[in-house]
Amino acid sequence: MNSLKKCISYALAAAAAAGVYTNANALPISNYASNASTNVNVYLSGSTAIDNTLLNETIETTAPGGICQAGTLDVYYIGTSATSYTNRMFYCSASAQSGLAAGTPLAIFKESNVGSANGVQPLISAAQGAAPAIQFINPAAIAADGSCATAATVAAGANTASYTNHTGCNAADTSAQTPTGGFADVEANILRDANGNAFNNIQVGQYLKLTPDIDVVWAIAVTKNFYYALQAAEHLADGTVIASCNVANNDAAACTPSLTKAQIAGIFSGNLVDSRELGVANGTTGDTGLYLCRRDKGSGTEASFEAYFLGQRCSSLVNAPMLNEATSTTDVNYPFVWANPSTSSIRKCLQGFFAGATTLSAYYTAGLTYTTAGNQYAIGIMSSEVKPTDISGAGDSYRLVAIDGVLPTLANAINGFYPYWSSGAAYQVKAGFAGAPSGAPLTVLNNVVKLLGEPAWLAQSDATYVNTAPFLHGGDLAPADQYFASNPPTLPATNASSLVTPTNAFTKNGSNCNTPIPKGGATAITVLQSPTEGVLLGTGGVNPTN
Repeated sequence: MNSLKKCISYALAAAAAAGVYTNANALPISNYASNASTNVNVYLSGSTAIDNTLLNETIETTAPGGICQAGTLDVYYIGTSATSYTNRMFYCSASAQSGLAAGTPLAIFKESNVGSANGVQPLISAAQGAAPAIQFINPAAIAADGSCATAATVAAGANTASYTNHTGCNAADTSAQTPTGGFADVEANILRDANGNAFNNIQVGQYLKLTPDIDVVWAIAVTKNFYYALQAAEHLADGTVIASCNVANNDAAACTPSLTKAQIAGIFSGNLVDSRELGVANGTTGDTGLYLCRRDKGSGTEASFEAYFLGQRCSSLVNAPMLNEATSTTDVNYPFVWANPSTSSIRKCLQGFFAGATTLSAYYTAGLTYTTAGNQYAIGIMSSEVKPTDISGAGDSYRLVAIDGVLPTLANAINGFYPYWSSGAAYQVKAGFAGAPSGAPLTVLNNVVKLLGEPAWLAQSDATYVNTAPFLHGGDLAPADQYFASNPPTLPATNASSLVTPTNAFTKNGSNCNTPIPKGGATAITVLQSPTEGVLLGTGGVNPTN
């Protein structure tokens, strides 16, 4: 061996001994067993809407940086792809941002099979002494059977490190664990469990510690054919309303069609069931029905929708319920309503209705499927945290619409034009109860939650979402109650300024049932409600953008 090779060999050996890893596939699953005495395992359950943001926490490189050392992350998925999964495992060498000694082998497990309900109920059960019930990836099992053999390296971005995805892990390769922490898109008292039952708020307060994390900006997505049909109905495809809006430019932000809040509520409650009531008709199939890709009962996405659009969960008054998934092919709701366990499955549902050749599987009714012919008009609920792979993974099948003429952008939420957002909550079992996290896992959990809300970090996270038409500047905001005083946004916010300081200027004062009010006080309303960006007219109303 020549001297150069010796130097390289000694350097690699020293790096390995010191826990410093230098390549993009540095911690393959085969290393997990050999690192058994030093691995730090953190189990996270609940909200699927934060999954993209959680991935960003591991790979960001721009200050303040992520919790993994650049180039050391491998992600393992139970599911068919990196955009359709029920469980993930992040395995990397920790950075100092995690609170651990740099180079510590760190395994973060994320369950994404139910939604926000799993960010609450399993923690209550653990505090009461129940055995672990949430299934997470079992590293030993996937290492033994080699089921995660499909690997794809994701290239580094402007502010993100490269990492390797391993998909197709065996669905049986899980083990029951007590979550270190759970995430919910809304507070527990307006959530429902997987069966649709309300949580015991006395137990929530007794056993769980709540820490605010991020404000999620939500969006209404429709299949691409439905989107273009709405454009045509609003004369946003022929240059009549806006000269630049035409078939050749139909994905420009200025050409975004709009649905009203009342129309969306009507569709999801079953009072508006035919596309002709919106002035459009499905051309090639002659099918004028409106198909719903909705979330499951335990979803925080579902809770945020029902609270904002239907007034449910926030009032003792009887409200129009969401349409239920069909129980058989003779049910009146079949095949129009499909519940989905995650945000990724909402995207797949929209893809199925748009492109066809996809069998949709009922969430609540085992064995009930629908093989779509394609070209149906479908509508769904999702967060505005859209990554390029989310679009390509769903076959470029959907678009986000404006609501009452307002696009689902960070700037519009900061300015108070777009109130469809919710304040999220991170939960952990209180110290003194069974299942309470401690030691290194608690340190990582606290740093994960802290990082989520920091405006400087969120600015980097939001930059990874699609910020070109027709998906414009969505993502998450730092809560006003925690950060408005120390990191105030530029007011009125623009799309550009919201990506620099993504701090919300509005608060819901601790309850997602409340109407947002300016954090700066009532006098700020007159300033925030004076649009400084272009005002575009369409049948849905004004559409602030830039």
